[in-house]
Amino acid sequence: MSMINPRRRALFVFGVVSFLTGMVVLFLSLLAVSPAYRSVNGMRLARKFYISNEILPDHIFYPVVNLLQRRALGVQSNETERPWLELAMAQRRLDDAMKAEDMKVSEREKVEITITLVSKAHQYIGSAVQVLGERWENGELSEIQKDDLREFMNGTEQKMLDLQKRLPEADRGELAAVMLEEKLMTEKINRQVGEGGL
Repeated sequence: MSMINPRRRALFVFGVVSFLTGMVVLFLSLLAVSPAYRSVNGMRLARKFYISNEILPDHIFYPVVNLLQRRALGVQSNETERPWLELAMAQRRLDDAMKAEDMKVSEREKVEITITLVSKAHQYIGSAVQVLGERWENGELSEIQKDDLREFMNGTEQKMLDLQKRLPEADRGELAAVMLEEKLMTEKINRQVGEGGL
């Protein structure tokens, strides 16, 4: 049985301790800074640290999750999959917006977070639907993909309606333009499904 070189062991222990110390310092600095971000309406929203099964938009590590998702989208080499990834990211934003009631923030911040997430989801959906619409017209989408897109759009429209209803009456107009565009995209897809093309 060979003995581990004491010098290597010391270097290994030093490396592990250094790494863990660095992680603790990073964690404490994130807590101390309490980074804020701006909503689509310009409201300054603070992020917090808490222990949870999910990282919601009010969590201090939410920007890291979004960065990783955007990075995955940016390096997505397969352009065929890119719009589907954008739809998945939009779905994540809408799901996060649905969880706004569980966030540990003020009611006003919940409204701002919801509007910001829905607006970002809408951007992803618009980009994806434009590409997928062209592929549909060129006969490049399978019937299953067409059904998936139609189901996604119908589900998204319903989810946005639910989110809009959760907002205070005075803030519902913030989503009106987004809702109208989503409704028009959904109607176009549903209409074209019946006609056999987009």
